[in-house]
Amino acid sequence: MIVVAAAVLAATLVGFALERRYGARADVAGRRLIWAIFNLVLPYIVFTNIVGFNFDVGATAGLLFGYLGIATAAGVAYLAARHLLGLDRPELGAVVNLSFSGNTGYLGLPVVVALLGSHALDDAIAYDVLVSSPGLLIGAFAVGATFGNHALGLKARLVSFFSANPPLYALVAALIVPASAVPQVLVDISHPLALALAPLGFLAVGTTVGHERAFAPRPPVALSVACKLLIPASVLGLLSLLITPVPEAYIVQAAMACGVYNIAVTAIFGLDRSIVAPAVLWSTAFVLIGALAAYAGGV
Repeated sequence: MIVVAAAVLAATLVGFALERRYGARADVAGRRLIWAIFNLVLPYIVFTNIVGFNFDVGATAGLLFGYLGIATAAGVAYLAARHLLGLDRPELGAVVNLSFSGNTGYLGLPVVVALLGSHALDDAIAYDVLVSSPGLLIGAFAVGATFGNHALGLKARLVSFFSANPPLYALVAALIVPASAVPQVLVDISHPLALALAPLGFLAVGTTVGHERAFAPRPPVALSVACKLLIPASVLGLLSLLITPVPEAYIVQAAMACGVYNIAVTAIFGLDRSIVAPAVLWSTAFVLIGALAAYAGGV
């Protein structure tokens, strides 16, 4: 766990330092890095890890509970951001996406392994691929297309939703292709690859935070972080107690920080970057502090 925290901190600081040294060029490079990961690497990880997934009762119920959790978080964030904070459309879209789109890949996978052991990695990847990925690829993209400034008009928003979403097609393909068609070695390669992406993702976070110069947890940031860290995990945990137990990794993943890919969605659709960057930073800090405390306590 200490290694995970150190890697995240170091990568973020390096990204921040690069932005301070090279300015807008570093910010552009960070966005291109996120684009490359999102369009080239993520589809491979999504495809290889969803093919042949075992939908048993506990796993399937947990996935449904996970969807309910992120839907609840998005609804609360939307109502509070619109009626209490009075945010404009790009700000509103940023808050809603941050409230439910979590960093279950870059951060969640190593945290689950550190807290629960390597045997929980398959469950952690299942949540990442089957809850977080559709939440991002369908939910966050739909919010971005609806509230962003880059695509105006219904036709343009629909085109932007489907044209900038390669991982979504990988997910659809994985649900169609039989498991026997995918060699196990490809799945095995995807696991360390998913873990290795963490430093690269947070390098881009550092460049974005440095470029925006937005560090303070102002109300939209605080609302985003609170909704993401508290609501999905609370809903999932409560339903797990009341209805049927779900894998522990699901609950850890549901409590994960705001997702790094929100930066990509924000850039694609024109949401408010000054909310996204600090929300990712602050929520990650809270998760790492909590995970380190749990790890030190042997939880």
